Amino acid sequence: MSGIVGVLNRSGAPVDRELLLKMTRFLEFRGPDAQEVWVDGAVGFGQTLLRTTWESRTEKQPCTLDGEVWITADVRLDGRQDLVRQLLASGSHPAKDATDPELILYAYRVWKEDCAAHLLGDFSFAIWDARHQTLFCGRDHLGIKPFYYSEAAGNFLFSNTLDCLRLSPTVSRRLNDAAIADFLIFGINQNPRTTSFRDIQRLPGGHSLLWSEGKLQVRQYWTLPVEAPLNYKNPEEYVEHFHNLLDQSVRDRLRTDRAGVLMSGGLDSTGLAATAQEILREQTPSFDLRAYTVIFERLIPDDERHFARLAADALRIPIHFQAIDNYGLFEGWNQPGFQTPEPCSDPTGPAKNRDQFKQVSSHSRVALCGEGPDNGLYYEWRTYFLAMLKTLRWGQLSRELKWHFRAHGWSRIGSLPKWRPTDKESNRPFDAGWLRPEIRDLVTVQKSRTTPHPFHPNTHRWMAGPLWDSLFSTVDPAMTRVPVEVRHPYMDIRLVRFWLAVPRIPWCRDKYLIRQAFRGVLPEAVLQRRKTPVQGDVLNAHIAASGSPKWVPEPGLLRYIDPVGLKPIVGSPYTWNNLLPLSLNFFLAFNGLDQ
Repeated sequence: MSGIVGVLNRSGAPVDRELLLKMTRFLEFRGPDAQEVWVDGAVGFGQTLLRTTWESRTEKQPCTLDGEVWITADVRLDGRQDLVRQLLASGSHPAKDATDPELILYAYRVWKEDCAAHLLGDFSFAIWDARHQTLFCGRDHLGIKPFYYSEAAGNFLFSNTLDCLRLSPTVSRRLNDAAIADFLIFGINQNPRTTSFRDIQRLPGGHSLLWSEGKLQVRQYWTLPVEAPLNYKNPEEYVEHFHNLLDQSVRDRLRTDRAGVLMSGGLDSTGLAATAQEILREQTPSFDLRAYTVIFERLIPDDERHFARLAADALRIPIHFQAIDNYGLFEGWNQPGFQTPEPCSDPTGPAKNRDQFKQVSSHSRVALCGEGPDNGLYYEWRTYFLAMLKTLRWGQLSRELKWHFRAHGWSRIGSLPKWRPTDKESNRPFDAGWLRPEIRDLVTVQKSRTTPHPFHPNTHRWMAGPLWDSLFSTVDPAMTRVPVEVRHPYMDIRLVRFWLAVPRIPWCRDKYLIRQAFRGVLPEAVLQRRKTPVQGDVLNAHIAASGSPKWVPEPGLLRYIDPVGLKPIVGSPYTWNNLLPLSLNFFLAFNGLDQ
């Protein structure tokens, strides 16, 4: 992930070049390959470059095609050939080896502020159009690449790194109390437009931003689709459709000959490793693919090592195991330079993630992640069944029930797996007696649980929820401080549309679709393994092993909580919830935020 930063002085005053250089240098951990700044009067861009694709070998940023329109971007475009065909049909003539930022500039020439809707991939960019004196910014559909901005003191600042903006003296240290209140209840900020700081905003995924004539406009260019279920006559067509989409998604993310896979012993990530191996083998005989697996050896029961080893041996790829039993709660959080950009709800996550990505970075700059199918193929059979009846799709439903009988038998159609996708926005209720009343009133009120999708409402709700932004940020270099770009093939927009259209019966029962897709490729033991929750209470196991964390409340924490109401951490069914004030306390201590 390259680092981007920009300044627009709305007053017309010249950009402070030294400040821009300082902010750019701060982003070196994102892009160690090159650093560059560009300044034109009241506008300036900074870039630190991480080369991760073949095209990026010649990439230079900030860049321009004509000296008038400039871009700085953290981008990897998918479907490049399709985009080039559209541009050629519109009269543009991009070079065959054009870099991804250059292709965005060509798209901007053709479609102006609508260009983001024509792009596929992961991107976060800003374009200065000197002819029209406008600044146009865009973030990818799902918000995989971050984008932050600030309008403090008459300046417009942006970056894909929150802490970078805090280097500006115009950005205050004041916290956003509503975001902190959300964190103390849900562990994440429920508002996709805000951050933990009052002066720093977040551009949501699927949105663009336009500054023109002194006014700032943010608009949504994409929403999750609501479509009728796919209706194929033969079951093989569903498997083939999935295979084609996954192959296309992985191929777009592997424009390199070296990659890692964050691989558990589960079906999704092992299937991803198998697909990546096949594609890399087609591209080059000298490819290097490796798997990286996190395991517990003694703290709780864990069989990830066994199943991950089975898959790695079958695929004949090297595998590296990282035991995380010894990562204590809040380990390293009191060390200089360890602070997270915003409060973090995982007391062991930052330390183990940093170590894992350091391991990956010794081999590759690209890591594939298998997140997505747990939510995309959630087996909400009852809603689907009733919606099919209500919409008179009796013939299709009858055919799908026959397929279900052949695959699972009638006895299993009505049962639901005990495991549910992670969904902290609907975290089980608990009595946060320590939250001050005036802060409790700021907590984001949960909206109706209904969604516009009649066939797959839970999948649609989860895909559109705030959890993904939080999940993507945990593996972003702003958290890991390691220049490794994590890519999410299952969250490709083309696959997301498929998740929202594939029939729940029979394909989502025990992820039957994926099991069929990788039959004969992965070991039978991996194919037959069912999705299960972690076999133990990790947090309470850590506390039992090393005791409850000792801590002293920071002065700023008392603004949000009443220490008298704090509940014992040990043995509580709400251990995760009761640790959130301590997580916030570390954040306040790191940042010197004592308000």
